[in-house]
Amino acid sequence: HLPKDVKKISHKLPLKKTYKKFLKHFEQSHTPSKKLNSIVHLVKVIGNESPDLTADDLISALIFMLVKYSPTRIYSNLGFIDDFRNHTNNGMYEYIYVTLFSAVKAVHDLKRYKKIKEYV
Repeated sequence: HLPKDVKKISHKLPLKKTYKKFLKHFEQSHTPSKKLNSIVHLVKVIGNESPDLTADDLISALIFMLVKYSPTRIYSNLGFIDDFRNHTNNGMYEYIYVTLFSAVKAVHDLKRYKKIKEYV
């Protein structure tokens, strides 16, 4: 039940266990900056392995990975980052946080839409 743009991204991304490893590292990191660094590193790896992906493809790639690898406690991790991150540090970290948050929200909306369709 993934949107077409997310399905197209899945063909461009090499499915590797390293992606799951990055998401696991994200969950096990103890500081907001380490959590964000693990996602920044993941984005860099995606860019190196799939150089034809654009910045617009990033959110679709993250949605695909969230659906494929189902990280646990993603909302609490995002809340932790939001509560304790350095808000004066703009740039890459803010972009990564907002992009990851948007991807998580999109996955949540997909699940919600699927449930609504099941009831109708």
